[in-house]
Amino acid sequence: MSIQWAEDANFTNGPDVGTATKVRPSTGFEQEGYVPGNPLPAQYLNWLLNQVGRRANALAGMLALNWQEIDGSAVTEGIHCVCRALNGTWVGVGGTGTSTTKIYYSRNKGKTWAAATMPSTTGRFTSCVTNEDTGDVFAIGGGMILKSTDDGETFTDQSLTAFTGVDRCDSIFDPVSGRVILADVNDSYSTADGTTYVNRTDPTQQMKRLATNGLGRVVWVGDAGAILTTDDGAATAWTARTSGTADDLFTVIWAGDKFIAAGESGTIRTSPDGTTWSAGASSGIGATEHIFGLAYHGGVVIAFEGASGSLPNQPTAIAFSIDGGLTWDARQAVISWRGDSTSGNGSDPSRIQVVDGRLLMFTALNTVQDLYYASLLV
Repeated sequence: MSIQWAEDANFTNGPDVGTATKVRPSTGFEQEGYVPGNPLPAQYLNWLLNQVGRRANALAGMLALNWQEIDGSAVTEGIHCVCRALNGTWVGVGGTGTSTTKIYYSRNKGKTWAAATMPSTTGRFTSCVTNEDTGDVFAIGGGMILKSTDDGETFTDQSLTAFTGVDRCDSIFDPVSGRVILADVNDSYSTADGTTYVNRTDPTQQMKRLATNGLGRVVWVGDAGAILTTDDGAATAWTARTSGTADDLFTVIWAGDKFIAAGESGTIRTSPDGTTWSAGASSGIGATEHIFGLAYHGGVVIAFEGASGSLPNQPTAIAFSIDGGLTWDARQAVISWRGDSTSGNGSDPSRIQVVDGRLLMFTALNTVQDLYYASLLV
């Protein structure tokens, strides 16, 4: 049975007419959630039960994951990252081998793919992102930054000659500044209009992944516990933060009310604002597991993990957390990867993403068999 809240203080029909005990919480309370230790307002009980039900349904959905390989008959090289264009098109980027086609698009949520028109390159692309204000789609990697103005069908080189674009690239859209950030291991470019780009270079450590809280704060994590932040879409500068760990951080996400960064040997760091970081519990994962990727959906944090000593492109299991990463449960072995798992492409951590309600996982390997999805029941 689905539990819902009333939209008014006094029910207007049904058995609870006249009672003022089951109402929707205020906007602030609903967004911030219930803080443990505070008294629970009786009128929010129905809302709280609804939230508990959603989390339970989410975890049940995770436990019932049925992985399916995405049809890649038109894809000649692996897809390493997917973004969604404003019209709903999926854009996938990848490539490692000699093929000059590295970008593909799907009009039917990954069921079939077509090759995009793009400049010739033998490099590989590891990230893509959509500017949600302008609709421009960007692909990054292979020593190039490419842009599409037609929802991923055609890409043009932005001719940023200073961009080296090594394999570990990432990108993100900051909705507050309206800027897209395109980053490799040692520098970043940002742009609001897809025409003028600002370059910020040379972090001390090699960087890996980006995340935003949607309120203007963007976090960038990398090797040796490096964490950088920007509040203006990297238009002016990055600020170094103290993470409290020397372990490599492979991934970072915004999980509704906090940033979660994770990486080497089960290391987890959390922060409500990206400024002050503290240790997060890794119960259920353990110090022998590397966390290569994180995703967040429906109140559930999803971790993509692999055994210590494995390459980042060889994940072994998925763990789930319904308490913001405090405890982890329901570890599920992933499908056996087919492809070149010893090719030396392990420097780029595996990704796990949620796109249109589908949990996507893929690695930095050569073949199309790297892309799988599972529908989420939340």
